[in-house]
Amino acid sequence: MKLPSRFVCGTIKRMDISTHFTVHGAPDAVAETLLSEELAEARMKSLGVSDYSHKREGDVAVTDCRVGVDRLPDAARRFVKNGVHVTMTARKSGHTVDYSFDMHGLPAAVSLSQKLSSDGDDTRVDVDGEVKVKVPIMGAKLEKKAAGYVLPIFKDDAKIIEKLLKN
Repeated sequence: MKLPSRFVCGTIKRMDISTHFTVHGAPDAVAETLLSEELAEARMKSLGVSDYSHKREGDVAVTDCRVGVDRLPDAARRFVKNGVHVTMTARKSGHTVDYSFDMHGLPAAVSLSQKLSSDGDDTRVDVDGEVKVKVPIMGAKLEKKAAGYVLPIFKDDAKIIEKLLKN
């Protein structure tokens, strides 16, 4: 399974991305799930990534993965010959989880923030972030494409989180 070729929903303005989703469960439970080994495993499985590790210490979780070139979108393959090594660090503070992505050698950076708010028995998760690609002339175009691949990953989280909260 390749990564999706376009984003599911949300908005992209140059390098900024924004979307939201709702899950059934309390914000505290959702915040804990966002740092969990189970969510990391489900994300990696949905992306077809088997080479990863996940470690949590307190309110910080680090997922380190290697994505083969065959799993990357066609546009990315021009710049990446041997796949991608990514380290995602998630830091929880109350009902906010901030993510930073180290792209290990690629001229790109991604940062996201998920703000959780109570909505009755549900939790609304607002996702805002930024994608930066430092490639002369083509950077802005690549930023838009890259942002389009990030959004579906977090939209899939809604289904995965609800499933994990039921268990």
